[in-house]
Amino acid sequence: MGYPGDFLEAIRQSNFKDQAIWFLNVSSYGHNNDSCEQVWKLHKKSVELEGRGEVCSDLSEFNAHRLLEFSKKAKTVKELRSFLEKVNHKHGQNVRVSLVELLIFIFDEDIESLSKIRSRCDGESLAEATAGLEILKTTLEYAISETNKAKERAKEARCAEEDAAEEEKKFMEAANAAKFAESLLKAAESEAQSHLDKLTREESKELHVREELENIIKDDSLGIVKRNKAKAELAILNAGDKTSVRKAKLEQENSIHNLQKAKAKAEKSVNHAQSMATAAERAKIFAHKSADEALQASKLSEEAIPIAKQALKNAHVILDKMKHRRKSGPGSLFYVNRELSELEKFMPKCKISTFRSMNTPQKKPQPTSSTPRTRSVEELRRMRNDVLRDL
Repeated sequence: MGYPGDFLEAIRQSNFKDQAIWFLNVSSYGHNNDSCEQVWKLHKKSVELEGRGEVCSDLSEFNAHRLLEFSKKAKTVKELRSFLEKVNHKHGQNVRVSLVELLIFIFDEDIESLSKIRSRCDGESLAEATAGLEILKTTLEYAISETNKAKERAKEARCAEEDAAEEEKKFMEAANAAKFAESLLKAAESEAQSHLDKLTREESKELHVREELENIIKDDSLGIVKRNKAKAELAILNAGDKTSVRKAKLEQENSIHNLQKAKAKAEKSVNHAQSMATAAERAKIFAHKSADEALQASKLSEEAIPIAKQALKNAHVILDKMKHRRKSGPGSLFYVNRELSELEKFMPKCKISTFRSMNTPQKKPQPTSSTPRTRSVEELRRMRNDVLRDL
C-alpha cells in the first residue's frame, strides 16, 4: 500500500533550505511575500533549534513541537503523530520530522495535490545564483573581517594615544616636581650658607676680641691697671653669655639637616622624572606603531569594500537574469533575493575613520581646551634632557 507522502522521500533527505524552497515552488504560498517570509523564519528557527547548522534535514519530535509553537500552530503529540502516520509510514517511536512535513502541516496543504505539481527549478540559473552568493559571502566576510580589524586597530591606536598622553602627563608632573625639589635644594643651600656665614662671623668676632685682650695682658709695657682690666674683661668674656654663638651653631646644624633632606628629595624626584620620561617615550613609540597598524588596516578595509560591492552587484545581475528567464519557481527567486538582502545588511557602508600615521608629516592642528596637545618622541627626549641638565 502506498502512502501519500512517499513522493517526499527525496525531499526529506535534503537540507532545511532546499525543503523550504521546494515547498514554496509547489504551493500557492510561494506567490505571497508574507508567507514566503514566514517559511524563511521557520527554516531559520529549525536550524536554531537543532543547532547543527544548515546541513540538517529533520527535527526531533520535541523540536518539531517547539517549531509549531513558534508558528502559533501548536498541536498535541497525538495530532502531530496522526498526521505523520498518514504521510510517512516510516515514522516509528523514534520520531524525526522533516521541515517539509511540518510546513505542509502548518499551512494545511493537501499532500495529494502537491504530489501532482512539478517544482519549477532552473538548475543552471540556481547554480549560478548559488555560486554568486557564495562569492558574495566570501568577499563580504573578508570585507567585514578587514573592517572589524580596522576598527579594532583604530580603537587600540586611540587607547595607545590616550595612554601616551597619560604617561606624558605623569612625566610633566614628575619634571615639575623635580624642578620644585631643585628650588628647595637651592633654598636649603642658600640658608645653610647664610647660617654658616653668620656662625663664622660670630666666632671670628669673639676670637678677635679674645686675642686683643690676651695681647694686652701679655704686654708688660702697659700699665697694671690696663692689664688687670683686660683680665677682667677676658674673664667676663669666658664666663659670658654665648647664646648668639650657640644659636648660630644650632641654626647651621639645622640648615645642614634640611640641605641633606632637600638633596635626597631632589635626587628621588630626578630619578622619578627620568623613569616617567622613559615610560612616556615607550608609550609614544607604541602609539606610533598602533597608529601605523590602524592606518594599514584601514587601507586593507577600504580595498576590500569595493570588491564586496562588485560581488553584490554581480549577484543582483544574476537575480535579474533569473527573473527574466521565468524558469525558476517563486521559492527559488524568493530565497536568492532574501539571502541577497540578508547579506546586503552586513555590507560596510563607509570607510573606517582611523589615525593618520604619526610618522607622516602633517599640519599640526591648533590645540583647544578640550584637546590636550601631545608631544612627539623627539620632543619628549629633548624635554627629558633639558630637565636633567637643569638639575
